[in-house]
Amino acid sequence: MKGVSAAVVALLLILALLGFGVTVAYLSTLRVPVAVEYTGEFDDGYLATKGWFASDFTEQVDCNITDDILGYKIDGACVYRTGTAWNSTAYSEVNYRDWEFSWVFDIDDDVEYVDVSVDLVGDAEDYAYIKDAKIYTHEDNPTLVYDLQPYIEDQTSIDAKTGPLAGDEYVLYLVLHTKNVDEHFTTGENIAEIELELGTDGDVDKAYVTLESA
Repeated sequence: MKGVSAAVVALLLILALLGFGVTVAYLSTLRVPVAVEYTGEFDDGYLATKGWFASDFTEQVDCNITDDILGYKIDGACVYRTGTAWNSTAYSEVNYRDWEFSWVFDIDDDVEYVDVSVDLVGDAEDYAYIKDAKIYTHEDNPTLVYDLQPYIEDQTSIDAKTGPLAGDEYVLYLVLHTKNVDEHFTTGENIAEIELELGTDGDVDKAYVTLESA
């Protein structure tokens, strides 16, 4: 009986050791969730220079960064102006045509999301509408990242939020379309106001862009 008991004990010990080994091996294969940190900030903003992108707006005031804000409103930075005044009395070619705006926003690290807000303002609400809006990668062969067209409201505004974006250069591509612009837009009169906000950890990172008439 003593021999049998010893054998049983030995067998149980072996099984216990094997079970422990299997458990350790299994646990070692499990991936421990790692918290994702979103620390991206705006690095710069400028008109697209790669790919098929075009723009009917030229830079009027450079995009400066103040306190993590690109194109700070108070400074009047990040302003783009049409090449031709929105005044069909003087320039009939401004009527019934597309106006492209291809703007690069450069973020230096990952972000949880980008809030995109676009609003036609003043007379532009009556004499133009938002025809298209998308976000692409900024490269020779651009890739569509987000289609913002479904978020166009009343043809005059956009309120959308993307998913996570890796640090890189992206293009906000907008197409405005004019109607019969019989209103004389004054030089520097605002056409659209654009605001982007990055989803980052414990920080505020915004961009303000203004489109105006020549």
